[in-house]
Amino acid sequence: GVPLMTAVELTLEKVRDVTLMWVERAVVGLQLCPFAEAPLRSGGIGVHMSTATDQEELLADIDEQCARLLGQSKEQVATVLIAAPNLSLPFLEFQDGVATLEDEELFGETFPAYDERVMLVCFHPEAMWEGLSADDPLNYEKRAPWVVVNLLRTEMVDAAILTGRTVDIGAKNEIRLREAGIDRVRAIYRDIFSAFRLVSEVAEGHS
Repeated sequence: GVPLMTAVELTLEKVRDVTLMWVERAVVGLQLCPFAEAPLRSGGIGVHMSTATDQEELLADIDEQCARLLGQSKEQVATVLIAAPNLSLPFLEFQDGVATLEDEELFGETFPAYDERVMLVCFHPEAMWEGLSADDPLNYEKRAPWVVVNLLRTEMVDAAILTGRTVDIGAKNEIRLREAGIDRVRAIYRDIFSAFRLVSEVAEGHS
């Protein structure tokens, strides 16, 4: 799905830059999220580089970053992206683990202090929708350069829903990604990595 990365040192600055470039070129550029552009332009997206190498460590980061998010005003930080470049985990394991917390009820049971205050959206480099082929561009709706957990303020999501901007997001994303085509979508991801010299080669089986 994404280019193979070289063993360059991933500094906080580099991880932040690559993650924000992904938001700008993929999420906003392909219009996959109707409320990503405003905080991107205003600098209201916080990026936390997680050093997690397993899901338990990532859960601890989620706990910590939820507290930090809610400890700041929404004008300061609207949303937080937890980027976990060191978490090498097959997609199906991630889907059955941390990604289950996209379910609001399960999230509330796991993190009762943030129940109805924070919501999660999860991304994985090899994310695939069930029933789709590996080269279907729609898979990129949930792909990122590395594991990313997006912490959203529930009140801001609710406000966006009231404006009608979230209506039929899935159907609209399917149209946009299919119109863009797999070659253009892959090229966006290659550009993100090559801009920061994170690409040594793109293996045929991973592109």
